[in-house]
Amino acid sequence: MHKFQLVFVSRLINHQKQVQDHYRALLLPLAYLYNYE
Repeated sequence: MHKFQLVFVSRLINHQKQVQDHYRALLLPLAYLYNYE
């Protein structure tokens, strides 16, 4: 039970990190264009 919770939490954290990286990859070009203008 405890081990399962630990795996679940670690996967959740890893998933959130992937989502953040995905949004950062999307926002980077937008920020570049915004600063360029």
